[in-house]
Amino acid sequence: WSIPTSDLNGINLAKVSYLYFIVEGNNQSGTLFVNRVKAAQWISPATAIPAPPAPNLPATDRNVYGVAEPSATASVSTNATGFTLTYNTMQTTWAAASINYTSAINMSSLDALVFKMKGTHTRVKLEIKDSVGGKFSLYLTNIRSDLEQTWVIDKSLISGIDWTRIQELNFVIEGLGQSGTIDVTANQ
Repeated sequence: WSIPTSDLNGINLAKVSYLYFIVEGNNQSGTLFVNRVKAAQWISPATAIPAPPAPNLPATDRNVYGVAEPSATASVSTNATGFTLTYNTMQTTWAAASINYTSAINMSSLDALVFKMKGTHTRVKLEIKDSVGGKFSLYLTNIRSDLEQTWVIDKSLISGIDWTRIQELNFVIEGLGQSGTIDVTANQ
């Protein structure tokens, strides 16, 4: 979650003493996990094809494209701030936008992956692959079509990846008969 400070109605941020996370309602039970994330590095707005934070690279050093199982469709259009995946899984199980680096890149200096996303499907699987066979995936849920949300994924929550050799990032839509769009913004 990212809350613009302009929405805090005149609170003096230099004098904040407490932050409360309150669960309201009768008979509520469960667990609320709060993870404070350090500042993350962003890629340059001049980079034409973005990825969740990466070193500045010429557009020729990475490709963004749609991939899908046979009979499904996936196409990607890019712009100065990100990309849009248009997909239709039809009677197959997945379609994706893939960011593939020509040469593995070093993301070890980052504290977190940070990007914004909105779309017509409420769940996207983010896959991270390195060039030596490491792979990690997690599900991003409660995606909305009417609100672009900020995703901050602390690297400490990701295991089995060599951060000095990142090769591929995939945004995967799973399920039969899914169609729509996912917009990802990485340049701020």
